[in-house]
Amino acid sequence: MKAYLADRPYRMLVCGIDAAEASAPEDEDALSEQGESLRRRFGQLFPGALTVQLRQDMLLALVPAAQESGQHFREQAETFLERQEGAAAYPYSLAASRPHSEVEKLRQAYTEAKKALAHAFFTGPGKLHLAEQRDKDGFHGTAGCREKGGSDDESGMSAMNALKEALTAGFRSKAERELDAMIARWTPGERTRTGVMREAEELLGLFSLCKGAGAEAVRHICELSRLRYKADIERHIRNCFRELWSFDDNARPNRSLHERIVMQALQYIEEHYTESISLQQVADWVCVSRNYFSEMFKRVTGQNFIDYLIALRLKRAKELLRNSSLRVYEVAEQSGFNDVKYFSKQFKKRSA
Repeated sequence: MKAYLADRPYRMLVCGIDAAEASAPEDEDALSEQGESLRRRFGQLFPGALTVQLRQDMLLALVPAAQESGQHFREQAETFLERQEGAAAYPYSLAASRPHSEVEKLRQAYTEAKKALAHAFFTGPGKLHLAEQRDKDGFHGTAGCREKGGSDDESGMSAMNALKEALTAGFRSKAERELDAMIARWTPGERTRTGVMREAEELLGLFSLCKGAGAEAVRHICELSRLRYKADIERHIRNCFRELWSFDDNARPNRSLHERIVMQALQYIEEHYTESISLQQVADWVCVSRNYFSEMFKRVTGQNFIDYLIALRLKRAKELLRNSSLRVYEVAEQSGFNDVKYFSKQFKKRSA
């Protein structure tokens, strides 16, 4: 290997074959045949290349890359990617590391090419992805970066809250604008593939909540798991969104959505009322804004949040006082009251 790389730059190429649908034995045969065909094409287009089929769906090639022939390399790579329609059983993409010259950089070159290949999720198959272009575009790849999207990202949480509130109120145009804004952030600089998938799953969960659908929601999520590219995921999400409004001319999501949101909140409160929980914490849990949740909560339960929480804690305290020999401060503590004086005051006030 050292002799092969001596004094000449090289690139590591990774060819990823999209074989997600390969499951039957005949599919495996077609995949193997395609892999061998691609190996031969590598040899024809890149004389002197060392090629290996790492997996059935992935080829590696070590390609001489003289600095003065950068344009020629790109042209040959584009030629390799041509004629995919009808000529290949499965679509494929190609990614390349930066040029390197030291044998010690082989692992780094492989990592660069693999990360560049992750860009295919956003562009679709049949494209060439160069490591240097990936960095220029600010693409994060699949590892080594702070994950964005979904509930872990503040902007994603805010957008999800706004969408949920628009759906609850039945404002289709506003909901569509919020959905457009979320999908617009499904870009290499803003999201990773993992972030996009997680956010798409959250959207499907929200749509299911709107319609109260069970089996249908499972079907939509199963279909999502089979999708390989951002464009397909976006199409699926938009189709599911349109289904929310498809049942009549004045269609809007199920009007009981706000009730189901509050039911979710009540379940969370029931599980955590002995802890230090706040209105903001519960609103975050059900993914709506604090003020909106407060209004919905009172509309559904007839009580404001703090009164409901105190009543729940006092009920627990009465049970402990009747059925245990705990001291008053211990009862207060185990019922969710951090201040025994406040507990005594509320107990007397509400037991009068």
